[in-house]
Amino acid sequence: MEITAKMTPEEYDAFREYQRNRISFEQKLCANYERLRKKHEELCSVVLGALETSEATLYTEGEAVVTAARVEIKDTDAAAMAIELASDFFA
Repeated sequence: MEITAKMTPEEYDAFREYQRNRISFEQKLCANYERLRKKHEELCSVVLGALETSEATLYTEGEAVVTAARVEIKDTDAAAMAIELASDFFA
């Protein structure tokens, strides 16, 4: 199937400008996404490296009531770095 559109020279120029702008915008968007993805990956890595998770069971009258997740900071330097990265990431 072939589709033909008739345009004035001004309409054609406007259409070509739109196409160039769209491509430029898409390239900027991809670059920003990649930058953000790398920062997110680094933040997650640092957070996971700073924490240690385990489970703790809560008892009442000798009977287990609930098992809850327990998170502890195992590396304070990494936790401080995670806070810095998070403030940059969410700024």
